[in-house]
Amino acid sequence: MASECRRITVRDTLIHSFHVVNQFNANALGVLHGGTMISWLVDAASVAAARVARGYAALAGIDFLALLTPVFVGEHLDVLSWVGFIGRSSLEVGMAAVAEGSHGRRLAAAAHVTMVALDGSLRPRPMGVCLEPGPGGSEAWSLSRELRGSSQRRWRIESKGSLASSGLPLSGVDCAPRESRRFVNPADSVAYDIMHAGSLLFTLDELSAITAAGCAGGVVVTGGVFSSDFISPIRVGEVIEPVASVVRAGRSSLLVEVRVKAYRASRPEEYRTAARAFFRMVHIGRDGRPRPLPRRPQETGMARESASLDEAFRSLQVMAESRVKKVLSELASEVL
Repeated sequence: MASECRRITVRDTLIHSFHVVNQFNANALGVLHGGTMISWLVDAASVAAARVARGYAALAGIDFLALLTPVFVGEHLDVLSWVGFIGRSSLEVGMAAVAEGSHGRRLAAAAHVTMVALDGSLRPRPMGVCLEPGPGGSEAWSLSRELRGSSQRRWRIESKGSLASSGLPLSGVDCAPRESRRFVNPADSVAYDIMHAGSLLFTLDELSAITAAGCAGGVVVTGGVFSSDFISPIRVGEVIEPVASVVRAGRSSLLVEVRVKAYRASRPEEYRTAARAFFRMVHIGRDGRPRPLPRRPQETGMARESASLDEAFRSLQVMAESRVKKVLSELASEVL
C-alpha cells in the first residue's frame, strides 16, 4: 500500500559530484575526453539511484546524454544528478554537468536515463519508495514523466525484441562497419561482477569516434548518446564484441549505431545482443568548431529510416539543453 512506502521528494535525491579535469582526462585535442564525461555522468546517476533504491541499480536505457560544450584541462565540473520519477523497480534519473574555469560557468552536459534496482540474482526488485515532486521538483518530475511516455521510449521498447535476431547495425551510408573485441575485467565492474555501464560506454565512444572519423575523413568529437538500451548484464570474464556503423550523415555530424554482442570466450556462437547505443559524432576544424564533413558518404537503402532517427535525436538534443536548464533553475538555481 502507498501508505507503507518510504516517502521522499525530488530535492531529497539531489547529489553533487565534483571533478577536476586533469591532463590524463583529456583527448588529443586538449579537452575533456567525451568518454570520460559520459562515464562521470553515469557514475553520478548510479549513486543517485542507489541512494533512493538503497541498493545497486543498473543502467537500463538512455533517453539523451548530450555533450554541449568543450571542457578544458584545469577546469572543474559539478556533476548533479537527481531522481525525477520512479516505478516499482525503475528510476528516471536526470543529470547535469556544470563546468567552471577559464571559459566561465556554463552547462557542459545534460542527460536523462533509466536505472533499474536489482537484487542479488540480477532481477528487478521493488523499492518500496514513493517519490513526490515537492518544493523545487516539479520541472524535474514533469521532464521524467514526459520522457517515460515518449514515442522514442515506446520505439525502443518495441524494437528490443528484434535486436537479438538481427545482425549488423543499420546501414544508412556506404562506410564499412568497425568492430572490436575485449574481455570484461574486474576493473570494469562495480557490483555483482557485472560490467559497469560507464566502462562500457567509454569503450563504445572510442569505437564510434574511430568509425566516424574514418567515414568522414576528419577529426570528430562526441556530441552525445541517444535512445540507447542495455538489454542484459555483461559478466566479468565474458567477451564483448561491439560493432559500429554510420547510419546517417548530416552537414557536420554523423550518427553511429553500435550493437554489443556478449559471450563466453569458449562459446562465441552462443552470443546475445547485450546493448544498443546511438552516438552523434561531430566533425570539427582547427578552431574546435563544427565544420562541414570533408568527405560526405553516399546514402544507402536504409537512409529513410535512419533519417527519421536522426531527426528525433536532434529534437532530443534541443530538449537536453533547454529543459535541463529549467530543472536546474528550479532545483539548484545557485549552480548556473
